[in-house]
Amino acid sequence: MIKLLIVDDEIASIKIIKAFLDFEKYDICLIGEAENGVEAMNYIQSANCPDIIITDMNMPLMDGISLLQYLIDCQLSIKTIVISGYYDFPYTHAAIKANVHDYLLKPVDPEKLNAAVKSCAEEIQEAQQVVVGYQSPSIQIDLQTYQAILKQVDALCSMLNHGSETHINRQLQSIREMLREHPQPEKTARLAYKLGSEALLHYCIEGNYPPGQIDSTAYDSDSKALSVDGMIDHLSGLYRTVYKQVQGRKEKASVKTSLEEIHAYIGDSYRKNIRLESIADKFFVNKEYLSTLFHKKYGETISEYIIRLKMEDAKRQLQYSDNTINNIASSLGYTDPCYFNRQFKKYAGVSPGKYQKEHSRRR
Repeated sequence: MIKLLIVDDEIASIKIIKAFLDFEKYDICLIGEAENGVEAMNYIQSANCPDIIITDMNMPLMDGISLLQYLIDCQLSIKTIVISGYYDFPYTHAAIKANVHDYLLKPVDPEKLNAAVKSCAEEIQEAQQVVVGYQSPSIQIDLQTYQAILKQVDALCSMLNHGSETHINRQLQSIREMLREHPQPEKTARLAYKLGSEALLHYCIEGNYPPGQIDSTAYDSDSKALSVDGMIDHLSGLYRTVYKQVQGRKEKASVKTSLEEIHAYIGDSYRKNIRLESIADKFFVNKEYLSTLFHKKYGETISEYIIRLKMEDAKRQLQYSDNTINNIASSLGYTDPCYFNRQFKKYAGVSPGKYQKEHSRRR
């Protein structure tokens, strides 16, 4: 017989469904009634797993959306019929995503209810008579483990924005250890991989990041090696790749917003011994990217800009002050006067001494 489970927190609704449904005609046996998704899970995880579930959506503790999501994640081939008085987007979207067989509104129409159950029963009977080549294996995991994995995956995704690569590695290691301790480590790891890769795929789509090689079905087949380490290592590689993309985008945004600030900082600090590396460190940006962007915006590299500021300052001092060349060099951060002389001659076309003599005669 086909096993049916009714999930609804309203006793009256359950009574109506039982009264309207022709159990004998469709060879159906009612195995139980559950008030919410948590109670339904006890039936789903038992040896007496239902073939059909008729469920409400708005229930306490664990609603219909969460129950349907569990069926999706664990790849359970249970036919589902939703009966709800809440015909709004979240519920209909969840039903569509879960490939719900039918969505009926309260008050229940007896003809529509029986038609939906009849259709489910016929599909189940046909499937029992057909030899199927490959079927995606179900992953029956208890609710506590399922929720623990969801919590770990949520934390992992949040670290893409608000964590470091070290935090991500630690989180993945925590998931790895949790899976190793489970009585069914390979099956649990397969579910963790599925949930983790799906969450990452959604993150990439929402954030406009290239999804790359993310494939939540990579470990669906029993024919593939199901090692905990292999799956978590694969998942780890996917998360690290996306994390680098996130950090790269943040860095670009940071450099663009800081470019004028960096330009002003150099203008105030060029007399000190500042270099590209120290500036990049100060503003927490990649030095190569900073150099490229600076040149693109201002038409010269940071090093060229610093030298130009130093040399123009030197020209002013040589022209309008009585400072010695050594003192001018020292005031501009040069510890080697000979090096200063070479740089000045390269920039101005004459040595500092000659430049000073030419301009001193004009004063």
